[in-house]
Amino acid sequence: MDDRIETLAGESWRLHEQGLYAEALEASLTALALSQQDSEDYLNHAICLGNVGSSYRALDDYARAASFQLQARELLQEKMAEAKNEYATCTNNLASVWRAMGRYIEAKKLQEEVLAIRRDLAVDPDQDPAVAESMDNLGTVLHDLGDHTAALGLHRDALDMRTKALGRSHPTVAQSLNNLGCLYFDMGNYSDAASCFERALSIREMRLVPRHIDLTESLVNLAVLHFSIHDLNRAEALFRSALEIQVAALSPTSPRVANTLGNIATVLRVRGGGRKLDEGSVREIMALEERAMSIRKESFGEKHPAIAVSLRGIAYTLVQLGNSREAERLFTKSMRINQDALGFLHREAARDLMGRASVRLSLGKWKGAERDLLQAMEILVSTLGDSHPDLSVVVAELAQLYAATERDSEAFSCYQQSIAIDTEAIGQVFIVGSQTQRAQYLDVLRWKYNLFLFFVLTRKDSLPGCVHAGLELVLRRKAIE
Repeated sequence: MDDRIETLAGESWRLHEQGLYAEALEASLTALALSQQDSEDYLNHAICLGNVGSSYRALDDYARAASFQLQARELLQEKMAEAKNEYATCTNNLASVWRAMGRYIEAKKLQEEVLAIRRDLAVDPDQDPAVAESMDNLGTVLHDLGDHTAALGLHRDALDMRTKALGRSHPTVAQSLNNLGCLYFDMGNYSDAASCFERALSIREMRLVPRHIDLTESLVNLAVLHFSIHDLNRAEALFRSALEIQVAALSPTSPRVANTLGNIATVLRVRGGGRKLDEGSVREIMALEERAMSIRKESFGEKHPAIAVSLRGIAYTLVQLGNSREAERLFTKSMRINQDALGFLHREAARDLMGRASVRLSLGKWKGAERDLLQAMEILVSTLGDSHPDLSVVVAELAQLYAATERDSEAFSCYQQSIAIDTEAIGQVFIVGSQTQRAQYLDVLRWKYNLFLFFVLTRKDSLPGCVHAGLELVLRRKAIE
């Protein structure tokens, strides 16, 4: 490799590691221009193309990233016999772009190919950091696709391999912890998720420069965790800290900025509870949601799952404004995008069904609401098991529907199931949360608690066993409040 190109490539990598992605891109483009002067050195040119693609990927410019990685991969594929390692690296980077663009099936195929190549190249596949990286990356795509069991095994093995090969405080160990924590969180295991997120943030704070973009991943994950236990002030503060770094390190139009804007909007909306939002709050929330939607459309087009996230956020805001029919339409549109991109049995589609069912319940559309809730329940049980906190919400709303349509035995059974799930979730929150956070989480569950007690009071004469169940619940909650 030309000394000048080698120097520029090293400089690009150094800047990339510091989170200075625009500067890294400039260095990698200069190296690429030099590499084009030697048409016979295909390997050098392909590596430079890949480096430019990686720089664009770091800046969330996915279209350009894909273009450069595809060019590099095509060159390397022609010389596969002598460039297997470089081909695997380029293919791994292309898979990362496809995943970011929502092309999960293509990303999965590429990551499986990379894992096979790296295992073949490794002296000891059970101890090789490159193999661990591929396992982690494949696990992340499988997580996206809802295959939590396979993803869990890959993430655990990758974390173990990286820890043994690189030490407990290496930045890639933090990435494995982050990936595993996200999976635990989606599976409803908040205590293990919190442990992973906190360890990942500690490593990154110790090993990375201040305000490095990778810190925001840990900040956002911890914010989501605090949001889930209804510590809204802490969640908002973490989201806003992440947003400040993202805007400075990337750009105001980065898809990661859009995600954080949407998360802040959700916090503000949930803080309003079921109450009608005041005009100022509505303007702020809608401005955040619309800005996030605009960025996502510019980055991904109209049919990416990220667009569905924006549609769902706007729909929930419309519910609080009393515009239920338009909210129902947006939930349906979001669901169709997710079903087309992710499949009919994905958790994101279940979230859309849950939102639409809530609207239909408020409009008295009992049959449509029941159909949505049963379908959502089927998806959640198949993907998350029968004790996830999201399932409790679905089952509680089914109980309301059954009670409203005088199907009392079914309503009672659903209330019992919802209470059992909540009891397990309370145990998780009490492990990771402070006294204040525990009290806040119990407040979040109070609507289901109150609905069940009202059901007991109104059915005490006609439904044997409900009074005992109600008394047992009251005593259990008093013991922990």
